Amino acid sequence: MLAPHTLKTVRAWTYERALPFWIAHGIDPLHGGPVELLEYDGAALKQVPATRRTRVCGRQLYVFSQAHLLGLPGALDAAHQVFSYMTTKLWMGADRGWCRTASAEGIPLDLTPDLYDFAFCLYGLAWYLEASGRQIALEYANQTLDLVENLFRHGSEAGFHNTFPPTLPRQQNPHMHLLEAVLKLQTVIPARHHIRIARELTDLFVQRLYQPQSKALPEFFTDGLQPIAEACGAIRIEPGHHFEWAWILAQHQLLTGEDHSGLIHDLVLTAETLGVCQTSGLTLNAVDHTGKQLDTQSRTWPNTERIKGWLGLYEVTGTSPWPQVESACSALFRFHLGPCVPEGLWVDAFTQDGRLQTATTPASTFYHILLAFCEILRLAPE
Repeated sequence: MLAPHTLKTVRAWTYERALPFWIAHGIDPLHGGPVELLEYDGAALKQVPATRRTRVCGRQLYVFSQAHLLGLPGALDAAHQVFSYMTTKLWMGADRGWCRTASAEGIPLDLTPDLYDFAFCLYGLAWYLEASGRQIALEYANQTLDLVENLFRHGSEAGFHNTFPPTLPRQQNPHMHLLEAVLKLQTVIPARHHIRIARELTDLFVQRLYQPQSKALPEFFTDGLQPIAEACGAIRIEPGHHFEWAWILAQHQLLTGEDHSGLIHDLVLTAETLGVCQTSGLTLNAVDHTGKQLDTQSRTWPNTERIKGWLGLYEVTGTSPWPQVESACSALFRFHLGPCVPEGLWVDAFTQDGRLQTATTPASTFYHILLAFCEILRLAPE
């Protein structure tokens, strides 16, 4: 079981600190749309002017929609504002879809259609549809999914291109988030083509992306989906993505009945063994297949994905996740969500030995934290 104090801390941070803060301060009062970055200096807090990324808008649409479903006052209005900004400023039409970035004023800057952005727009739209019931959200979701098929599908190989026009290297990450998005959409509006795409993406992972001999998932691939090494000769492995895939595959198993339990177990154990610092409890950003550190920093998000990965394994196998969830929460509240930042904010990066690397809070991270904490609150016994 999770320690009662930890469960209480997670609940209080979510309901009493973070969500009320971001509902009040997470929308740009001048230009509309979600803020990208907040800077803190003690008690002082200011919005940092920054290019607006479409992926952040999709993530914050999820955050405010989820907050409304949790009963937070003002959250649905914030979600409406994000949706309005996305559809009036970032949507380039039914032939191109979402731009990649825009100015704070909403002037498109990078017009490149990017599968990662489309996946998060689709994810946010699915949550917004559930929270608001607005059918226009479904219309945008359907158009987004149509464009995924028409713009990004690879002509001769499995899977999808990262961008349109295509660029290399190919990446596993956009495929992961596309799977996450279509699974959520399926829970809100069931449709055969959602299940078809989800099955295609899980097959891609099992047959082409995951490396069973090393029980590891590379990040980058050739056009023919062969793993690409870094300049140092090592294949980059991100433990956070191992944990994240484990949770998403668990959602697919729970939704469809297709058994991924052995794969989920291996993903979680590889990440736990190679990617978690035994001294600090922090999850490292990147290692190779032997556990050699390729990046000694620890961002917030891999630590939250450690929580989700273990909870996903728990749901499909019954394996107790609570020691590892306790460890991850302890690391998060000691470092990333700790006393060095105002309540409801986070530090994006530490070194593995706990030295602060940033003094800003990126809005993009809230998606990771909120989803992990909601999973704890859903599954942890009182």
